[in-house]
Amino acid sequence: MAETRTVAQMLSRRETLLTSLGRAEALIEGYVAERDQAQASVRLQYLDGIWNGLEAVQAQLEDNETTDEGRAEHACVCEQFESRLFEIKASLLAKLLPLPVIQDHSPPPIRSSSTLSGIKLPTISLPEFDGDYMQWLAFHDTFMALIHSNPELPDIQKFHYLRAAVKGEAAQLIESIGISSVNYATTLESRYSNDYLLKKRHLQALFDIPRMKKESAATLHSLVDDFERHTKILQQLGEPTDSWSAILEHLPCTRLHDDSLKAWGDHASTVENPDYACLIDFLQRRT
Repeated sequence: MAETRTVAQMLSRRETLLTSLGRAEALIEGYVAERDQAQASVRLQYLDGIWNGLEAVQAQLEDNETTDEGRAEHACVCEQFESRLFEIKASLLAKLLPLPVIQDHSPPPIRSSSTLSGIKLPTISLPEFDGDYMQWLAFHDTFMALIHSNPELPDIQKFHYLRAAVKGEAAQLIESIGISSVNYATTLESRYSNDYLLKKRHLQALFDIPRMKKESAATLHSLVDDFERHTKILQQLGEPTDSWSAILEHLPCTRLHDDSLKAWGDHASTVENPDYACLIDFLQRRT
């Protein structure tokens, strides 16, 4: 019984961390610069702590797990959490600019003396990109805000920052291009800013979301987050996802656990228009 209580406590801790991440996400959605800059600055400082806390909890859960299926599920939750945290952090960084501080890269760090309501802006680390199309938009928006749009940096220095931020396939692409201010604007953009490929990748990701193997708040939360993330990115890329309601309502239903699917069916029968937005609202309240 002691071990069961320990696992239950760890799952509760993981839910608490997911809730903390949700608060940061909610701040972004309703962000007003004059009102929320100070809070965004503080929340940004807590994101790494949230991630460290999740890693510790996940390690304990995996140590206590006795099945390969259970360990795979824990790993899936961790991966989804990491992706979500990266996107939230990128959004907060972009909103906190205007003069960033960059650390741990070959060019000299940029330091800002500006403050927001008496609070000094936190140190901002440049994100990394390894050529994964699914991470391109988050990396692109962050790099554009931190480096490319900074009028104090010459193009050649921006190019050095770009080289320091990429690895894997993206780094190989950079290595094939000469270091010059002329080449700076034609590097990764020409390969990865491809709306057609980005749409196909995120659309395929929607169909690749696995079916829930068991009913839990964590797995339901991850399922909702995955569908919302990909549909919002597709909308950002110009796809009319608002007109896909019937398809988007059906697709998550094929991924739900039987308990959630039955609950949704009972609820949908009482609603005049049980569309995708209604389904997501129902699932979010169910978590």
